[in-house]
This record gives sequence, structure tokens and C-alpha cells, in this order.
Amino acid sequence: KKNAAARCAPGVTLAVGGVADRPVRQYWRGVSGNDMEGLLHDFSNSLEAQDDQHATAQYRRHLVRSLGKKTVAKVFS
Repeated sequence: KKNAAARCAPGVTLAVGGVADRPVRQYWRGVSGNDMEGLLHDFSNSLEAQDDQHATAQYRRHLVRSLGKKTVAKVFS
């Protein structure tokens, strides 16, 4: 699973792979680190995550929220 984040004034871009059938990129305009928890929750629920032999869709969405939070926090630090 890969995550990448970049601060793109005036917002943040997060890209995730290994969750849905293809990598997905999300851009949020005019956000701060304090806004990210709810945005990551909505983003993870919007992904078409699938169960397979490695992980459930629920676990993949959990990883987007938790690792996404850590990844975006590095951008704001």
C-alpha cells in the first residue's frame, strides 16, 4: 500500500494505492491539518475498496484514514 501527500497551495493532495482497483488522488482546497480527520473519513468511504485474501475493504478504509492522517501531518509540519 502506498500513500503520498503534497501541500499544493492553497490545499493538500493525497494519493493512495492498493485500496480500490486503481490508485486514487484527492485534492482538498483551502484546508488545514485540523480539517483532515473528517475529510479523510469521507474520502475513505468514497473509495470502492474490495475484500480480498489480503485485507477486508473495511480494513483498507481504516488504513486510508490512519496512514492518511500521518502522511498529511508530515506535510503540515
